[in-house]
Amino acid sequence: MGLIDIVTRDTDRGVTCAVLCSGQQIASLEFVKINNYIIGHVYDIDGETLVKFVETLEEYDEGTS
Repeated sequence: MGLIDIVTRDTDRGVTCAVLCSGQQIASLEFVKINNYIIGHVYDIDGETLVKFVETLEEYDEGTS
């Protein structure tokens, strides 16, 4: 493990990432695709939302179906 590591896993909602610093989780990220939107959250270790964002996917964006 490095100083900062990111571990990802697919969930039934989307993708969740754990951000680790020297083996300790310091934050988590969640990305969910709903229609042509990506909704993202950044959480601290207590589960409090630090950042929430919504990105609109265009027809030409990779990954839309």
